[in-house]
Amino acid sequence: MYDNDFIFNPHGSGWHVDRARFDRMLARAAEDAGACVCRRARLISFEESGKEWRIEMASSELRVFHTRLAVDATGRTAWLAHRQGAKRISLDHLVGVVSSFSHGPEERDAGHYTLLESVEDGWWYSAFLPNSDVVTAYMTDADLYAKGSRAEANYWRRKFRHTKHTSRRVNGVVLASGPLVVAANSSQIDRVVADNWLAVGDAAMAFDPLSGQGISKALDSGMKAADAIHAYFSGRKSSFDDYADAIKKSFDNYLAMRNNYYQTRDAMAEISFLAA
Repeated sequence: MYDNDFIFNPHGSGWHVDRARFDRMLARAAEDAGACVCRRARLISFEESGKEWRIEMASSELRVFHTRLAVDATGRTAWLAHRQGAKRISLDHLVGVVSSFSHGPEERDAGHYTLLESVEDGWWYSAFLPNSDVVTAYMTDADLYAKGSRAEANYWRRKFRHTKHTSRRVNGVVLASGPLVVAANSSQIDRVVADNWLAVGDAAMAFDPLSGQGISKALDSGMKAADAIHAYFSGRKSSFDDYADAIKKSFDNYLAMRNNYYQTRDAMAEISFLAA
């Protein structure tokens, strides 16, 4: 086990983000910029009406919106893009088996760090949540986990107990939720733009959590989309194609980085094996 301090990272510090507070901050910033933010809203209907989208939502009251363009920011489900015929292309079968452990503030250790632990058939992630609970994720191949779970009722618990650093980090605390299996594969949709919609964030392309780029990628694609939309309605109709090209380039760059990370992991695993 070794520490990778951010002082040696040319990209700056890493952050543990309180997602609830971060999302509220973004919503307030959008409102300050003139956006209409509907909190605790429920989608009633979403359909094309002539050259517009007609969107019916219920929050504190029933509201109907008409817009020439819709942005799909629904994450890996890519709800709108799939309804418009886009297909998701997955490059692997990575899943995260996520659990959280209750951990009182008085018991919390001094480590505010993210812990990654490599194991034979994947890797483990753990970090503290804002409420002092600990979240863990066992990242492995979906087929391997399904096979192991069918053969052994307590498969996840055995894999967890066999970790060296992760199990020590949450020793003595109580399992609060999970394990829950979620998709964590690298994927992209085959079409990120059309005349009246475009996709951003995980709806457009999803990265392996090992990259640590989920939020930064979402913000970057959102800003690129905003520039493309502004240019499109200002008369530059090629801006949507430029946006699609930028998304493809970003995903290609990510794949190259992903390969480097896993080649390094495999090399380190081989060195450890030879040293033993």
